[in-house]
Amino acid sequence: MKKALWYSLLATILFLSATGTTQAYTWYSYNGHEYALTSEWSTWAGAKSEAALAGASLVTIETPDENAWLTSQFHDTYGRPYTVQNPYSWMAAAWIGLYNNNGVWTWDSTGNPATYIPNGSFTGQNGIHAYLHVGDHPWAGSWNNDGSHDTGDGNFYGIMEKTSVPEPTTMLLLGLGLIGLAGVRRKFKN
Repeated sequence: MKKALWYSLLATILFLSATGTTQAYTWYSYNGHEYALTSEWSTWAGAKSEAALAGASLVTIETPDENAWLTSQFHDTYGRPYTVQNPYSWMAAAWIGLYNNNGVWTWDSTGNPATYIPNGSFTGQNGIHAYLHVGDHPWAGSWNNDGSHDTGDGNFYGIMEKTSVPEPTTMLLLGLGLIGLAGVRRKFKN
């Protein structure tokens, strides 16, 4: 009986480990991918690092529909609060995974050049990293690259992206939990 109780406890712990894991992020689903906000304002490199720690990357935007969804989904959620140093809180923006690689806008997650760039983007700025305007202003939905943000003068949150496939560790824990449950069932049948 003690062995059966032990199997039951082990199976419960493994099952809860697999299904009860939570992240500090709220993930939103769209077209087979999951998207979330980074938890801290930072430079592009900082947002990229946080995304990697979350098992994601900064977002790669490939279609006008995806761009519109992201702009709508994260509308004004990235606005920096009003302060004397930042009186333009309406200029909400979020880092995306795009950078200027010797004159070619390249996606960090794939290393491929961007094949889609929204109209009105990159208005002559000199920055290396791109961000998406998500605020309620005329630039909403466009991308920009103001160099002052690269140096940390104007940090943003980042939009993280990952595919909607369960992580291998989660699947392993779930499998071990099911094996434990099978062991308990077998023990009770005997």
